[in-house]
Amino acid sequence: MSKLVEAIKTVAAFADVGEEALNQWYSEVHFRKGEVFAANGVGGASEAIDPKLKLNCGVKAGRLLKALKAVKGDVALTTENNKLVIASKGCTARLDATNDKDGPAFYRPAKDSDWKPTPLLSQVKRVAWCCAAEDRRHLSGVHLDGNGISATNGSALVRIKGTDFLEILGQTVLVPPVMLEKLPDLCWIHKKENKLFISTIEDHSCFRVSSLIDAQFPQLDQVIESVLGIPSAVVNRGQLLDVVKRAAISHTHLTLEVSGNRLSVKISEGSSLALFDFMDSVTLEENEGIQKGIIGVDSRWLKPMLEYAGADTIKIRLRPEKGGGLDPIMIEAGGDFLGVLMPLRL
Repeated sequence: MSKLVEAIKTVAAFADVGEEALNQWYSEVHFRKGEVFAANGVGGASEAIDPKLKLNCGVKAGRLLKALKAVKGDVALTTENNKLVIASKGCTARLDATNDKDGPAFYRPAKDSDWKPTPLLSQVKRVAWCCAAEDRRHLSGVHLDGNGISATNGSALVRIKGTDFLEILGQTVLVPPVMLEKLPDLCWIHKKENKLFISTIEDHSCFRVSSLIDAQFPQLDQVIESVLGIPSAVVNRGQLLDVVKRAAISHTHLTLEVSGNRLSVKISEGSSLALFDFMDSVTLEENEGIQKGIIGVDSRWLKPMLEYAGADTIKIRLRPEKGGGLDPIMIEAGGDFLGVLMPLRL
């Protein structure tokens, strides 16, 4: 794939692709002065392209993406009779184009002392797996605020606490998943008014996140505080992850049970579709007050939570009462990672 096509596809992911988009400008990919950009009501992206391309037009993102699937190798872009012409080996596509010379521009802040370097992606990856489906837009993304980086899907929530770059944020910001997929590990971030800008070091790519959409992101602090303070146990993360992975082959619904110095993992009773019976256990390194604790969990969320926790050992908070597993389970690791998993009814 040529760099030009890759840049266009990156940008087009931010447009409202539907043919019946309410805002025509949001539904288009825009070419102007050596730049290709697109935006919607939540965020946008801009990519620097060849400044020799004298293009000033907008093209429906959906049609543009379809045309790019047919191209191969190097691509040439020109305009002709109110159309964008895309030419490559064995393929020439002509798409209706609007004159975009005087339309809105994509604001790209100048690099100055207000930009802060940050290893954003390495931190974001630890929580991005927990984003909700895109039809739940107030949950679909990674939530940045003064407390850390968070994500939730309603069944699980995760937070990375105390990241330095969050000091520049004066409000909460929701970074959509499509943006997370495109970010390099080391980024520059900049806040202006109610928008967050994220740029690559080379300044080829610039992403913009608008202020939070009109929906209430869950009060994560309340959920976390409800679990902090209940008894806990310390266990080797790798050993527990290995047991959970093997159990999950049989069924997603698992039961965790703490008794004495052992943490057992088995298939939840009543899981009729389980491929086979399973029960294994790991030794607790510490048990701080859990005499007997049992909870049902979904391995689809427990596995990634253990994978991204990061530390060699983790602390598990579990209310010590048999059959009372309607309280969440919390996983803490490395001093910065918090994960809360809602229980399954046993």
